[in-house]
Amino acid sequence: MDANKKALFDNIYKIIFTVFTILLGGAFALFSYTILVKGKEAIETDPNYIIYNIDIVKTYLNYLVIPFVLWVLIIIGGFILKYVVKFESKQKNKINPVDTYNILSKKIKNIDDLSLLKDINKERKIRSIIFIAVSFVALLMMIMPARYLFNKNNFPGIDTNDEVTKMVLNILPYIIVSFVLFGGYIFYYIKSIKKEISLIKDILKQVKLNPVVSKNNQLGINITRCVVFATSITFIILGVINGGYNDILVKAINICTECIGLA
Repeated sequence: MDANKKALFDNIYKIIFTVFTILLGGAFALFSYTILVKGKEAIETDPNYIIYNIDIVKTYLNYLVIPFVLWVLIIIGGFILKYVVKFESKQKNKINPVDTYNILSKKIKNIDDLSLLKDINKERKIRSIIFIAVSFVALLMMIMPARYLFNKNNFPGIDTNDEVTKMVLNILPYIIVSFVLFGGYIFYYIKSIKKEISLIKDILKQVKLNPVVSKNNQLGINITRCVVFATSITFIILGVINGGYNDILVKAINICTECIGLA
């Protein structure tokens, strides 16, 4: 199957999965609301009635068993479509910016010249600060709905429609803001790593033209030299202490005298 058919199947799958998920979620919300409304009506005639009793919940959930199984099968089918079925692509595989960034980042790990990495480190620092700020704000956005939901005074049980409307108005804005924040951060993140990819490429070109010896490598070379030098001095001192220099002197004299025929 070629790339065009793969793209077609992917789009069809995404549409089916999205629509089915929305319908399943909508059915679950509708059943929950129905149970709540009927339960409150039953309480008016029977104060001992429990709204979410196991029999009522089980009855409504039975309606969702088959749709839920189909939803799971759709997920499994999507997994098979993506990872099991092989597609023959007539075009070269395009590497997304994140993969490109990961590949190029590995190539500058051994560069310790801070002047070369100044702009990259600045970009990464800004990205981290923005992510922490967005996460903190999103956390606050979740705390506010939680406070509303756990406050029993917000659900007096007089008018169900009014309670649901107030709940939506008090919760939905915070959820929307959280999604917008993270969506904006993702957009900025892609833009930021594209900028960093350009910076990394410039650094790699500069290093290629003017090779920079990594401080880590230079440090290792210096340590090796010191070890060899210390070892040499140590053995020289031990040789002197053991009288080895006398043997060397005697051998030198013998060699010289033999060469000139004085032996």
